[in-house]
Amino acid sequence: MGTRGPVPGKRARVNGSKSGEIVPSCPERLSEDAKSVWEYVVPELASLGLISRADLYVLERYCRFIVEEWGLSEFIIKNGLACELTSKEGADYRSQYPEVSERNRVRAHLAKMESQLGLTQAARTRIQVEPVKDKATTVRKRKR
Repeated sequence: MGTRGPVPGKRARVNGSKSGEIVPSCPERLSEDAKSVWEYVVPELASLGLISRADLYVLERYCRFIVEEWGLSEFIIKNGLACELTSKEGADYRSQYPEVSERNRVRAHLAKMESQLGLTQAARTRIQVEPVKDKATTVRKRKR
């Protein structure tokens, strides 16, 4: 199944070693778990030249969503997907825990963010990365 919209165009490489762009540092306000996600994801994206300081808040949200997904998944592993309840009339039935719906919502957000950040193999195949040319050495031909 394809994605909607046009295929992304060429994206300038923003790896600090290629363009002088500074890779964002981990925000202090993140939890320890979110910082561990940051420390894993950001170097990977930087090595591919796919991030810059402009991505700071998107990356921060991504790290928070990952930690939230972990917590919801732990709840589901411990308690299962549904619980047994009894209606007012005395009939027994199963009802899905709200955490299941919430985890599904978080996973949907994560899937979109992973695609946008280039965190999946499919997303990376759609991103065409080209090195940023040094402005001092780039000469543009003028039409006369």
